[in-house]
Amino acid sequence: IGEILAIFSRRAISCKGLFSNHSFFIIRGYGAAVKRLHTYFLFLIAFPMLMVASLVLAAENPSDAGTQTKATSFPVCDYIASYTPGYFWQAEETAAIQKTLRDVCQLNIFYMNSKAIHDPKHLQQIGQQAREFIEQYPPDVIISSDDNAMKYVIQPYFKNSTIPVVFCGINSTGKPYGLPYHNTTGMIEKLAIDSELFRFAKQFSLNTFHKEKFSLAFLTIPTTTEKQNIRFLKQKFHELQINFDVVQVHSVQQWNRMFIQLNQDKTHDFIILGNYQPLARQWNPQKEQHLHLKYAKKPIFSYLKSLQPYSHLTFLKSATEQGLWAGKTAKLILQKGYQPSDIQIVPNRLFKLVYNQKMIEVDNFKYRKLSKIAILKKAIFVFIIQLLNTKLIFPLFFKFIKYSYKY
Repeated sequence: IGEILAIFSRRAISCKGLFSNHSFFIIRGYGAAVKRLHTYFLFLIAFPMLMVASLVLAAENPSDAGTQTKATSFPVCDYIASYTPGYFWQAEETAAIQKTLRDVCQLNIFYMNSKAIHDPKHLQQIGQQAREFIEQYPPDVIISSDDNAMKYVIQPYFKNSTIPVVFCGINSTGKPYGLPYHNTTGMIEKLAIDSELFRFAKQFSLNTFHKEKFSLAFLTIPTTTEKQNIRFLKQKFHELQINFDVVQVHSVQQWNRMFIQLNQDKTHDFIILGNYQPLARQWNPQKEQHLHLKYAKKPIFSYLKSLQPYSHLTFLKSATEQGLWAGKTAKLILQKGYQPSDIQIVPNRLFKLVYNQKMIEVDNFKYRKLSKIAILKKAIFVFIIQLLNTKLIFPLFFKFIKYSYKY
């Protein structure tokens, strides 16, 4: 009715401009008849008639009227993000969710900023604030990303609730949180460092160090996410019978000291770098890049975009994949009526291989009296790395990694 009246009013105003002495509304009826009515007849006669007609139709078809009301209401999605929007992983996840749900629901976002917080009591307080946020904006679907949102919000307050929950970015497994719940589905975040990398490292060790068995050191900071990663890596290395040592630090000074020490010792053949983000305020990128270039005597692997400048090879996961999956799943629940229990929990599938040209060109590796055959193998290895960058033969060597590019 409002739309019809708006049209009538606009046409009446336009007619008023055409006929300076009168305010007329023109109705074109059947045939060639044209009737002129004064504007006030519209409101005195047409409006009451339209109101009566709408009430009669609603009384005859009550279910249709209810369906229309529901269709015009806009769903609400509350998104609980574990980190801050300035963190690259969070930014990519959020952008993907926003893109997917742009015309689907009203998206309300709560950032926990938990990367910079290590006190469990403080994190519990933030979890309570997130709960109050959700109560303030009652949602049709809750989306949560990464471990702390699950640990401090979903698990204590919305486990098996009536509100559907779609999660993403849970590291390695949902077992620590008792997942799945009746009202949840989601995407698990598996490390890109899998058996493909281990086979790669083994071959490199044979070619370079003439050793079939090798050991790795994992340099990291003890956060919720990294503790999950440590459990995953320990299990994976144990299955492959590879020696694996974890070195945890709490400051940039400790990180640098242990990085130099691990590169100089004779125990470890490879180094995996974990997340330094909790130390971001103390971290000087230029100074750290210079130090890592200078003291890297062993192959350095990593799995985070922020660690690319300090590693020879980086096996990346995709935050965009996580966000797109969560957004599309929420869309299925809102628009198609799916229940979370209808949708299987899945692992991530997209990975990137990045090699750091600066680190490789420095070439600080101490090759032990390489024979001509070993030198040839090294040349073949470098040639393969260059070919990987062309994206032509990459799927033949790393079937689980989608594509490669040079940092």
